[in-house]
Amino acid sequence: MNEFEIKKISYDEAFDRMKKAGMDITYEEAVLILDFLHGLTYLVLKKHFKFK
Repeated sequence: MNEFEIKKISYDEAFDRMKKAGMDITYEEAVLILDFLHGLTYLVLKKHFKFK
């Protein structure tokens, strides 16, 4: 069992948070950003913390 858990928030929630933070983006851009950050987080955990 891993000691880390990646909890992926919904695209709608991510879009709302980004808009509230002042980002001028479309929903599609928010989806791409969220997917990129999720993948990047997974790669870092896998490489540096033996995450499976």
